[in-house]
Amino acid sequence: MTGFHADPAALDALARRLEETADDFAAASADVESTTTGDLGPPAVAAALTSLTGEWSGRIRAVQTDYAAAADSVRTAAKAYGGSDTSAAEALSRIAAPDDLGLTPTPSSRPVDPGLLGSAVTDESGRVDG
Repeated sequence: MTGFHADPAALDALARRLEETADDFAAASADVESTTTGDLGPPAVAAALTSLTGEWSGRIRAVQTDYAAAADSVRTAAKAYGGSDTSAAEALSRIAAPDDLGLTPTPSSRPVDPGLLGSAVTDESGRVDG
């Protein structure tokens, strides 16, 4: 065991939070863009504000894109880990019978040396031997 553990449900939750954050940045960008509407005063002031809000909006949209991409990557990882777990469980169920996993005790076909186990060994009748 490597000690590594992935929790697909936790990864899905993280992806949802990243998507929500991306949505918040998209809304913020739209809010910044909407400030350039209406009467903004002299043309030079309007042009400066339009330039500034365009730059801010672009930067906010870039962050929104990064969060959306991170959400997609995390969701892909969650699906991969979940798929691996499912595939492994299916493969194990196809190749392993309960006896193979040691879940069903089977009588030993080999004789046991009573001297190795002391008085806890019984014979076929159930009597304690030794």
